[in-house]
Amino acid sequence: MSSSVLSQMKVLDLSNQRLKDLADVRFATLFPHLRKLVLDGNSSLTEVNFSLEALQRGFNLIYSAPLQKLVKLCLNGCARLHPSRLDLGGVPGLETLELSNMGLTDLSFVPDSLGQQRNLKILRLGKNEFQSIPDGCFAHLKALQFLDMSQNKLRVIEPDKAFLGLTELRELHLEENRLPAFGQSDAIQTQGYIVTKNGVINYFAEDKHGVSPNGSPSRRHTWFRTVRLKVLNLAFNRIQELRDVGRISELRGLHTVSLVNNPFSRKNWYRYQLINHCPNLRAIDSVPITQEETERVAALVRQHLENNPTAAMAVVTVDALLEQPGGGLPQNRQQQLQQQIAEHARQAAGKRR
Repeated sequence: MSSSVLSQMKVLDLSNQRLKDLADVRFATLFPHLRKLVLDGNSSLTEVNFSLEALQRGFNLIYSAPLQKLVKLCLNGCARLHPSRLDLGGVPGLETLELSNMGLTDLSFVPDSLGQQRNLKILRLGKNEFQSIPDGCFAHLKALQFLDMSQNKLRVIEPDKAFLGLTELRELHLEENRLPAFGQSDAIQTQGYIVTKNGVINYFAEDKHGVSPNGSPSRRHTWFRTVRLKVLNLAFNRIQELRDVGRISELRGLHTVSLVNNPFSRKNWYRYQLINHCPNLRAIDSVPITQEETERVAALVRQHLENNPTAAMAVVTVDALLEQPGGGLPQNRQQQLQQQIAEHARQAAGKRR
């Protein structure tokens, strides 16, 4: 292949080529317009050096920045390549980095190896062996919008610390871990709707001290309240009840959540509890929230008010509403929802295989 053709290439796929060493490959000289480099499945690869110094060897200095156009790098399945030996100083414009299925056990490499990646928007770290996330591990990745840590062995996460600084995050994948909680809260004890005397229904929540989170200075600037998260996937974990994810109600932009195949998702009125807890949700477990469901919750509140006239201005929880006669969806609608959720679970299992 002529050098002129190479120089115009924008995508280079070298996946599953049994590569061992790329130290002598002058990427910047050969592929000055390269935007996507795929090295997936090269399990014997031990080092990839994209440092500024390495790229400048034999480099034509008319270019101001080596590999300045590279925006995507895929190293999935490169099991012998530890990211601590990954120097990306010569690719300042990188937006997507994939490091899945590499047998990684800790995240200590992130601040050092990715410290200069100010433009990184997508980071995939799924199918590894991580058990925890160090405090502030991703804090320097200010532009990150998508983080995938699915199919690891995560047991405990303190979101305010683990995801400190990730205020631009839009989508977070933590499915298929071992998490018993994500933002645990006791606020659900007094969580629900406030019903005024004129029948207006307003969402309301108090913490265990009886203080509204909006009025608590200590919680105004937490990760939950500053992040722009829209999609949260916690499927296939060990979450038992709503309080184990209680603080997701603070994610005001959250519109899609998945908790399928958690013990909590098998409980009666699981969807009702989430709809009540997070009024801005549009879909639960990939099943859209219907107008029928939201209207049913509102109707339950009004019914409760009619049955208990003195309850005006009181906090009404979904559990209390559903205990009254006539609460809940019709039986056929419940069965339809259960079938949809079961189908979603089967599809998710198929994708994993």
